[in-house]
Amino acid sequence: MPDSEKYDSSLSRTLFMQEGDPDFDPNDTIAIVIEFQGALSDIEALGFQTDDSMEEQAFGEVSYANLPAVAAHPNVLWVTAGERPVTELNTAARDILARASDATNVGTTAGTHDGLWFANETGAAGCLTSAPMGQFRVI
Repeated sequence: MPDSEKYDSSLSRTLFMQEGDPDFDPNDTIAIVIEFQGALSDIEALGFQTDDSMEEQAFGEVSYANLPAVAAHPNVLWVTAGERPVTELNTAARDILARASDATNVGTTAGTHDGLWFANETGAAGCLTSAPMGQFRVI
């Protein structure tokens, strides 16, 4: 796989390690972050699958086979190995000021809540809130 001056060292190292792997499949995907200018759709046309973007950075995946074409695009300024997005609740309840909840108090009627959980308009319980009882918003 050709090296690119747009690759940062972590991506170059990852590609070097992949080339020596007997199980390497160029159709496998790698999570990357790109810095770009212009239309992201032009880069996506080369096989980049955007997971998220903000301003001039995009997070997504591309196959190893399509990576050189994506990096060679004139609107791609920089490429680094990324991580696949993972949804995590990485804040303890005490840190978000959530109140303790008794399972018998969990809202079961539309619009009711106990300060931690509430029932939505349809009556389905299970929405976590962090506001005091009576003043809540879904987080």
